[in-house]
Amino acid sequence: MIRPRDRQTADRLDTVLMAFSKAEHPLPGIAPLNRRQTFVAQMIESMRRIEVIELLKNSPISVACSDPQSAAFNPIKAAIYHSQQGSREEAFWLVFLLTHFSKHHRQGWALMQAVYGNLGVSPFWTWQQISTNLPAFRLWLKQNQAALQRLHFGNHRKYETVREDSDRGLANVVEAYVGWVSPPRTQDEKVREVIRGLNDPHAAFDALYNDASTLFRWGRLAKFDHLTMLKKVGLLNITPGRAYLAQATGPRRGAALLLHDNSDHQLDIKAAEAVLAKLGQHLGVGQQEVEDSLCNWQKSPDHFRPFR
Repeated sequence: MIRPRDRQTADRLDTVLMAFSKAEHPLPGIAPLNRRQTFVAQMIESMRRIEVIELLKNSPISVACSDPQSAAFNPIKAAIYHSQQGSREEAFWLVFLLTHFSKHHRQGWALMQAVYGNLGVSPFWTWQQISTNLPAFRLWLKQNQAALQRLHFGNHRKYETVREDSDRGLANVVEAYVGWVSPPRTQDEKVREVIRGLNDPHAAFDALYNDASTLFRWGRLAKFDHLTMLKKVGLLNITPGRAYLAQATGPRRGAALLLHDNSDHQLDIKAAEAVLAKLGQHLGVGQQEVEDSLCNWQKSPDHFRPFR
């Protein structure tokens, strides 16, 4: 469960959890040793997922990773690459797309690559192309249904569809996002207008989270994933100051299990978020790690299962 290189971190987290439960707020859900060990393992997994992206930001990234018509294409690397090259608009667009498509457990980024890469035909659907050719994009979707419907959205977006004639289809999602930005205003200008005057990364995250509620098919999970990824790839200095449990499913159940030893307990959301924020401070981790580890832990609280 715990790799040798993570043993010191695991021991530290375990010690802090026990001390917090005794002195700050009871954590009955992890009183049993196996549950606490499982929670610690999930916390380390969450920490490592963020650290991987930090490592990518400090490593050379090939231009091929940003090319959807290349086998090396990776949208996270592509977003980092464009951000570092000063192509912020393309980086913002890639983060929106990778959030919407999500990574499928078998097909990986195949669906996003097919759409963004125009099924291998140049030019592909860059921000410049999409924001000035929405009718052409809708027609392209209609003409390529057979090829696209063989590919799948990731688990976080499993209820989405590429069907052009669906009310919840990709065309409407993209059109809503472009409308939210409202060209010729840039994506960068849009987000900076929302967070103008907010120097606190928590307040800035909250302002964008609330503003993004107007996006079509952009619920609680999409907003959280979207905004945390903008931070991770280096586009914005924003970070969640709480776990955003309202409208959450897995994280809310995990919080209820941790704080009340009952995943179906009706939480006082504000009070629970305050405890989790304090817990994160004691553990030395952000609320993204807390939210992610709670979500994964509650799926299998007694035995560690990797959700990668």
